[in-house]
Amino acid sequence: MLIELMAWVADQQIYALGRQRRDERYGYAALLGLKPHAPRPAGGLLWLAGNQPLAQGGVLPKGAAAVSTSRPESPEFIVAHDVHLTRASIAGMQTVLPDGNAVTLAADAGTPGRPVFAPFGEAAAPGTRLDIQLTGELLDQTPTGSPSPLSIGISCANDNSSTADDAQHVAPGLGLLRARMTWDGGAGEMQLRVLDDQTDGFLRSGVVLIDIGPLAGVTPGTGLTLQLSLNADLPLTPRLAALALNVVPVQQQTQKDIPQGDVWIGNGLPGQVFQLESETVPFELLNDDLQVIVGGETWEQREDFRSAGPADRVFLFDRASRTVRFGNGLNGKVPAAGSNIAVDCQVCAGAAGNLPAKASWQIKGANRSFTNIEPMRGGADRADLAALRRDSRRRVGTTRPLVTDADLVEAALACRDLNVARAEILSAFDADCRAGSAARGRTLIAICGDRRADPAAVPESPTWLQALRRRLLPRVPLGDRVKIEAPRYVLIRLNAKLKVAQNCDAAAIKTRARRLLGARFAIAKTCPVDTPWPLGRDVRASDVAGWLIKLPGVTGVSSLLVGEGQGPLGDAVKLPRDGLPQLHLGSDDVAIEPTARGTRS
Repeated sequence: MLIELMAWVADQQIYALGRQRRDERYGYAALLGLKPHAPRPAGGLLWLAGNQPLAQGGVLPKGAAAVSTSRPESPEFIVAHDVHLTRASIAGMQTVLPDGNAVTLAADAGTPGRPVFAPFGEAAAPGTRLDIQLTGELLDQTPTGSPSPLSIGISCANDNSSTADDAQHVAPGLGLLRARMTWDGGAGEMQLRVLDDQTDGFLRSGVVLIDIGPLAGVTPGTGLTLQLSLNADLPLTPRLAALALNVVPVQQQTQKDIPQGDVWIGNGLPGQVFQLESETVPFELLNDDLQVIVGGETWEQREDFRSAGPADRVFLFDRASRTVRFGNGLNGKVPAAGSNIAVDCQVCAGAAGNLPAKASWQIKGANRSFTNIEPMRGGADRADLAALRRDSRRRVGTTRPLVTDADLVEAALACRDLNVARAEILSAFDADCRAGSAARGRTLIAICGDRRADPAAVPESPTWLQALRRRLLPRVPLGDRVKIEAPRYVLIRLNAKLKVAQNCDAAAIKTRARRLLGARFAIAKTCPVDTPWPLGRDVRASDVAGWLIKLPGVTGVSSLLVGEGQGPLGDAVKLPRDGLPQLHLGSDDVAIEPTARGTRS
């Protein structure tokens, strides 16, 4: 009877699901984070082709058309933001640390195709500054107070771009960068306003737009230096593949002028309706917005006529039927008889705008060729009910709740833009509790793969952990307590004296021993065959001696001691449950004792 009752309930649920209203289906899709949307335009960055500075500067206005010459079948793009094209160029860059020490970057740093560099150093601490030395004419004469956005293009070595909402960004927030211009060796300086930072502090590819308009009323001397200061903690160390001036952000969009016909003439009757032919608009409307011009006057688009008066110039647009409807004279004005009706709209190609990299572009108003060193991204087709149904089936299979330990580990490792290199589960909610003492809680120990040159540096900063929590905790079932923490690192020292056979290269054996110890104490995998150090495993001198004695040419281990930090050396170092060793080897910590002549090896 129980089985029959459950079958009846399941049958009723299936029957109800098959007869849901449209709004109910949208509601169920929203539970999965899916909402209907208009087509989303693709976007990207256009970089100047070649290293020669511009011969003429000026403001490139928003909306200027950009056409790809190497791909004539591609849709049309427009400039997404006002950009001041400057005749200045980058003469050099240096990183200034919070303690005042300066590190000069390579002369070719920032050039596409050259080695990756860290603009804010390995630590990327607040207060670190990137100084960009400029040469040439920075600003053409413009009226004082007029916005003149200087564009600095950033191409990240790691793909940290995200088309999701801000909660999925690596470092969402404003005010991560501050800008200042200095000249004459610091004798003159001026704070500049950061108009837009699309890079989240150099963690995503994009542009940083800085208003250099206030410099129009100033006569700076020589030695212009643009200083970009880091104003907050970053979860990761920014690593750039390219940095340049005059990088233009573009967006896929086309302005469509719909031609007039006999049906597009006002008849003076209430509730006039006319329909847009499907072949008239080749791509989907962007944001479902129309601009209707009646007799030379622009009318306003609204959701309904309920709040409209007799003299209000308003209209309704139904995207599904492609119809434009006017008012009845009481709710909304009626177009006059014989008046000409024209329609303009912005159309978007959706996913067709996602073009590959290294195409050649021309921008109206700029007498130079451009190229996109990264693909155009972000284009998506309209999400209607059929698309939501398809996406929901895929999301149910991939974005499921994080119930088991394996689910948590898999989801953490999937955060590639956060560079999660390793993740393990501790069975207790508090890492200091004994196993089983808090069975309803779990601790996820996450390890960042962004290692530092300093072994004592901890890459899992609070901002990094907070970014990971923002990703994972909303997917944890209600009532399940999960903590996401970093491991507790224990600095380990050791002193080893190795005996080697006669006629062996002692320096080579010492190098191999240090390399073996580095691999054995690895915190995360550097290649598939590596085995990282187990979480919470104690460090014993006998285990280390067993590894070293197996090296070719090593005949024995005279002594081997291990210790924690600056403490005394002994036979073992005990680690907490969430502990991992960080081995620090000095130049004399591995010593070689050659076997005496005549001794059996």
